[in-house]
Amino acid sequence: TESRVLTVEALTGGLSSSRSLANITVAITLFTKQENADALNLGTSWVGNTVPGADNVALWNRTVTAAQTVAPGADRAWHGLRLADPGGLVTITGGNTLTLGSGGINMEAATQDLTIEAGLVTSASQTWKIAGGRTFLRTGGTTTFNAGTTTTLSGPGTVEFTGNQTMAGTGALVINGGTLVHSLQAGTMNRSGATTLNAGTLNIQSSVNLFGYGPLNLNGGSIGSGNATACTVINDLTLGGNPVIGIGALGTGT
Repeated sequence: TESRVLTVEALTGGLSSSRSLANITVAITLFTKQENADALNLGTSWVGNTVPGADNVALWNRTVTAAQTVAPGADRAWHGLRLADPGGLVTITGGNTLTLGSGGINMEAATQDLTIEAGLVTSASQTWKIAGGRTFLRTGGTTTFNAGTTTTLSGPGTVEFTGNQTMAGTGALVINGGTLVHSLQAGTMNRSGATTLNAGTLNIQSSVNLFGYGPLNLNGGSIGSGNATACTVINDLTLGGNPVIGIGALGTGT
């Protein structure tokens, strides 16, 4: 299990009530993926024969001894997804939508990579933590950053948006480390949330506009074209720090 802290507001004192705040630690149960390709909405897909829900974390560890490609089977909602030490690449195929809560994507100790082809929705602010040398590949379907949420990328690893997909929502995307690779080949960019680069690298390899209609805030890190060709950003741009633009292997930028 892992835990999260909830702040609870209580009313005391009858009619002339006062408010007090208390922190309550709530256990989050980890559900371990079984060594089979059964769809994720089936009990047989999980150790213990119970399907994880919105208050649970889906875990891939050494119980899975080889690369695994698995279908959602139906729309799924989890508190978060954790990739530890399975025996190979984990791929969640398309056809349904995966909604992640504040647990986000935890690959900070991952020994393998993760690909999600299903639609992906952020229902709460969350962090995607990626270990060095590891990649979370997001491709296909629709990625929706829900209103009022902030998705933060951290750790030295790589998050890559690629393929043909739709980007939607007004939620914010913040890069605090690692590398965000934009290699989308086609899609619909309806996203209007802000994208902020504080540290790490923003590697743009496509003319498809990852940022949609939202502003781009450059506070640090580096941004450029990973294929060493000129890249034009047409979004509202704020320079709030000392970002490096178009250097070395990142090519040029305007």
